[in-house]
Amino acid sequence: MWSIGVLTFIMLSGRLPFQEKDTQETEAKIQVARFDLSKLYPNVSQSASLFLKKILCSYPWARPTIKDCFNNSWLQDAYLMKLRRQTLTFTTTRLKEFLVDHQRHRSEVATKHKVLLRSYQSTPQTPTTPTTPGTK
Repeated sequence: MWSIGVLTFIMLSGRLPFQEKDTQETEAKIQVARFDLSKLYPNVSQSASLFLKKILCSYPWARPTIKDCFNNSWLQDAYLMKLRRQTLTFTTTRLKEFLVDHQRHRSEVATKHKVLLRSYQSTPQTPTTPTTPGTK
C-alpha cells in the first residue's frame, strides 16, 4: 500500500513525497511519514489529500487495505467525482522534470557501475594455487 501512496503522490505533484537533498533527511522523513501536501498540484481535491494521508501512514497496520482504498470516496465513480475529473487539468511540467531527473540519475548510476566493472576487470588478478598436503 505504501508504494501505491508514493506513486499517487508523484502523479498528483510531479515530485517524490519525501525527497530531500540529504539522504539522511530523506530517510528520516520516510520513517515518520512526513510529507508536504502543499506540494500537490493546486487543483487536487481534499479527498485526494486525505487519501494520501491515510495510505502514507508510518504505521503499516493503520494503513487502509486494498478494499478500503477501492471504497475511498476519492476513487469512487460518484457523479460529482466523475465531473470533477473531467474538468481537472494539471500541468505536466513537474512530472516531465521528475522523469528527466529520474532518468538522468539512473544513467549516472549505470555509468558508475560500468566504470567500477571495467576497473575491476582490468585489475590483474593474482592466481592462487591450491596447496595439497605433502607438497611444497
